[in-house]
Amino acid sequence: MWSHYANNHKGFCIEYNFQELGYHYPQSRTLFPVIYTDVLFDATQYLLDTMFRGATNFNNLFGFYPSMCKSTQWSYEKEWRIIFPLGPNASDEQRVINVPQAKAIYAGARAATDDVEKLIEICRIKRIPLYKIAESETSHHLHPELFFSPDNEVC
Repeated sequence: MWSHYANNHKGFCIEYNFQELGYHYPQSRTLFPVIYTDVLFDATQYLLDTMFRGATNFNNLFGFYPSMCKSTQWSYEKEWRIIFPLGPNASDEQRVINVPQAKAIYAGARAATDDVEKLIEICRIKRIPLYKIAESETSHHLHPELFFSPDNEVC
């Protein structure tokens, strides 16, 4: 997704393994795969029934489904999302998302040298590897190449 989300291969992404947190962390229980569909879910009737007709069939999860859905044209992304149904009165503390220790950082194929040097410093401090994405000259394939390893300080 480098062209969509990382400024045309100039940005970076961070790899996490949420299984390391265990199931007692809310972040592990609120990580969902995106549902790719071209059918829109319309909760209007359910909301109107609850608000104006006193119906009791409102489900707090109505907000989850639209948050998890995306058009099938994006299905190649295989995206996952963290979805917290906190509401407008949640405190700033409740909105903090704890994440596990980063496993690696990946710099885009066209990341600026200055940016890569900053990422190396972060990786050195955090003791995590840095990969740089390489573009194939003969196909559309991308592959990560180890650029920095905290174990042997290779650059």
